[in-house]
Order: sequence, then structure tokens, then C-alpha cells
Amino acid sequence: MEIFQQKGVKNVFIILAIIIALYWVVAFFTNVYSLKILDAIYEILWLPTLLLTFIIPVFSFIIWAGEKFKLKSAYLFSLLLSVITILLISFVRP
Repeated sequence: MEIFQQKGVKNVFIILAIIIALYWVVAFFTNVYSLKILDAIYEILWLPTLLLTFIIPVFSFIIWAGEKFKLKSAYLFSLLLSVITILLISFVRP
């Protein structure tokens, strides 16, 4: 668990959660098939993004629990952002 206490690892979780949220927002609210380059990026990244969408919150929760549920934890922020993203892709329709 010591590796997850490093500041760089915390930043990776937050950055991944932000990138995943932006990916889904762009995918839902724009026509990704209108531009060829956007279409290619979307098609290449959809499976890794889908997997990370559900893996990041699980790992964030486990590590946050290991930190004894500190409210100022970076893992809490990435967990909340990931849950909001999952709710967005589940319930909001473009």
C-alpha cells in the first residue's frame, strides 16, 4: 500500500478520472462520427475507457478505505468523479 501513498500515484488517479469523464462527455454530446480523426480516436479508445470507467472507482475506494476514509483524500475526489461519470453514462441520454 505504500506505493499508493505517493503523490504521483494520487495525481494519476485524478487525471485518469478527468480524462475518462471528458471522453464520455464528448462521446455523448458530439457526433464523433462526423470527423474522421475523432471517429478513429473514439473507436480505438472505447474499450480501454470502458474498462477504466469501472476499474478506477473500485481501486479508488479500496485505497481510500486504506487511508481510513480521509475527506481530503485525492482518491475520494477520483471516486466521486468516477461515480458521477457512471451515473452520466447510465441515466443521461443525449
